[in-house]
Amino acid sequence: MKQFCFAKNRIISSTEAVVHPMDIGLIRGYSIFDFFRTVDSRPLFLEDYLDRFTKSAQKTYLLLEYDQESLKQIILELIEKNNLQFGGVRMILTGGVSDNHFLPSKGYLFIFCEELLFPAKSKYENGVRLLSAEHVRAISDIKTTNYSFPVWHSLNNDWKKMDVEDVIYYHQGFVSESSRSNIFIVKNNE
Repeated sequence: MKQFCFAKNRIISSTEAVVHPMDIGLIRGYSIFDFFRTVDSRPLFLEDYLDRFTKSAQKTYLLLEYDQESLKQIILELIEKNNLQFGGVRMILTGGVSDNHFLPSKGYLFIFCEELLFPAKSKYENGVRLLSAEHVRAISDIKTTNYSFPVWHSLNNDWKKMDVEDVIYYHQGFVSESSRSNIFIVKNNE
């Protein structure tokens, strides 16, 4: 993690960012996120990611107090302050501390800049092993922070011992997604 982040309502040292232990993002897993890369200090597909993030907030009834232009300015400032040339930006909006410990309240926005750990060159050249699992993420059109199934699946099936990189989800014969990767297929040179 880089030195500076946006936490709740301002840019601070990343070591000072905290979330309340009763935030429903923590106790119920009710929060959203998005993640995108930077290349030469430019965020890739920023408008698309901000659009998906704001739509996820609306669909989950989480109050996002910043419009897309404000988010863009915060992100660009963080990229500059962290000198993030080739890395990643992670946005998180929590469910907040709820009176009944269940329904969303006023949540908190966090934006972090991260270094990227790229796979070894051999993985690009030789490919990687993947497991498949019949699975459909709950509310699959929203990027929630709930990754319980792939984490459990990786431990239960000992991915590390099996030299498995990730899992591909399918449902009714159709591949839908991977837990941490994008899927692209080249067929007939397209």
